[in-house]
Amino acid sequence: MRESTKTSNVPVAAALAALSFLVYLANLRPMGAYDSIPARLLPLSLLREGNFDLDEFPWLRRRGLPYFLAEGEDGRVFSKYPVLTPVLLLPVAYPLQLWLVRNGVEDEEVAFRVATLVFERVGAALLASLSVALLFAAASRIASLRVALATSLVYAFGTSTWSISSQALWQHGAAELALAGLCWTMVRGPTRGGLLLAGLFAAGGVAARPTMAVFAVLAVWFVARTRRDLLGWFLLFPSLLAPLLLAYNRHATGAPTGGYPLRQALVLPDPLVLPALLLSPNRGLFVYTPVTVLTLLAVAGRYRRLLPPWGGPLALGCALYVLPLLFWKKWWAGWTYGPRFFTDVLPGLALLSLPAAQGLVTRARMRRAVVALALWGVLVQALGVWCDDGSWNREPVPVQRDPARVWSLQDPQILRAFRSGWHGFDLLPLLRSTWNRESPALLRPLEPPELAHALRATGRSARELLGGCAVELEIEIENLCETTWPAFSDFAFLDVGLLYRWVEKAEATHPLYGQYPVRRGAESGFLPLPKNLGPQKTLRFRKKLRAPSGREGLALELRLVQRLDGRRVVHARRGFSPLRLELPEGCAGALLASPHSPW
Repeated sequence: MRESTKTSNVPVAAALAALSFLVYLANLRPMGAYDSIPARLLPLSLLREGNFDLDEFPWLRRRGLPYFLAEGEDGRVFSKYPVLTPVLLLPVAYPLQLWLVRNGVEDEEVAFRVATLVFERVGAALLASLSVALLFAAASRIASLRVALATSLVYAFGTSTWSISSQALWQHGAAELALAGLCWTMVRGPTRGGLLLAGLFAAGGVAARPTMAVFAVLAVWFVARTRRDLLGWFLLFPSLLAPLLLAYNRHATGAPTGGYPLRQALVLPDPLVLPALLLSPNRGLFVYTPVTVLTLLAVAGRYRRLLPPWGGPLALGCALYVLPLLFWKKWWAGWTYGPRFFTDVLPGLALLSLPAAQGLVTRARMRRAVVALALWGVLVQALGVWCDDGSWNREPVPVQRDPARVWSLQDPQILRAFRSGWHGFDLLPLLRSTWNRESPALLRPLEPPELAHALRATGRSARELLGGCAVELEIEIENLCETTWPAFSDFAFLDVGLLYRWVEKAEATHPLYGQYPVRRGAESGFLPLPKNLGPQKTLRFRKKLRAPSGREGLALELRLVQRLDGRRVVHARRGFSPLRLELPEGCAGALLASPHSPW
């Protein structure tokens, strides 16, 4: 492939990074990623105490040791996941720490949790946007400027880089940044400085996400084969970082490999896993990002000869990266949107697709097909970022209990996200109240009298929706006590909201106070308040629910609760009697207030 005539495209790369950063931050909504809680708290621990433990946040262990923490040999608790990402974001966390100290924000306040969430969003967007810039820098050296720019934009907004990496501090953002940087240094040509930087990116990728070791090993082999005399420069940073990484893992988790329970996580391979990861309507790479098919055309077709020298090891690395997923017990990647596990290798897939893209865009018909595939990817990612409410992962059956749901065509996740409607500014009311320090709320267990309220459904309707029923509720809540209700905890614990469940019309409500059990198998969920609700204040907000399909004679129960058992809402401290709304037969007409409702 002919190299770009321009030797430097730094202004274009910077503009791409700035554009990506702004778009990534444009959706003001929490993503509900519990895995990333240690990554958003660890920089504060480093700035406050200069250590890697998280003992200064006792609220993390109110209900035992959560799955994302590990207890070290000395009894202190550490993040179970790699810590490179939090370390990289220390400069971003410093202004956050100054704001917390200046405003006297306690760690138990909702304002603290919201502020750390904002830090997470900024940090994740920064890492993802930098990977876009590095990918463009690499692509512009082996393709025309127009194709390199188009490929970088598709990578930024038509892949899981937008819906996954840029939204939360999972390990994927730093892994993408490392792989994009490694590719950039490898296509620049073998120089001392370039290989020294390549070694830093390779070692950083492993430190950020251990599975990226496959690219580090292939990079060592590639350098040893092409420039053995400069191999020492490449190995300098890996030889320095490897002992530090092993020492931290052993100290924090007791194992040199870190907190991954490999014995429990690995199973015998299932031959249907790979088709599911590539083609299934709810996790398939070619469904959520169909433009990646160009990578196959470039690697296996006539465009293979146009790949740069690094293209061969890169393609092998992407193929080998998939193999462990076949043995991974939770290959569907948990509660996520689309093919999350492929996010790490997206820079490699984008770079490998360049020869096919360069050749196809010269033909009008093929160019239109490529543009259509790219636009589909952008649309799918936009739905995930702006609309998806995560309900597909938990309803009607949690995906971990029935992984075969990834093949469901009756209720695809993309269509469920479209039906969820606009959620782009869900976090805005909470951000406003936090910034203005309006109604500060502490996250503590509330007694039933502190949940005294009036609950009214002021505008509600039901309509047919592809075999189910979409219920649009307009809820009005009045705080009748002297306590400010916390609306956000980032850990689904001690926040106040509405517990809803679908019940038979003839079923009686439980009249007692105290713990309110939700029966196993009941279709239920939790609607958080949009912002803290102060004493004697009234709040009105709208929510859309989806009634269970194929069932008649249903009623919807709404009850104000404080969550005490995390995301599952198995137990909650409840307020007064629930508001019951009856669903008319066949979803025709409006919901009707039940005569049994006290409101």
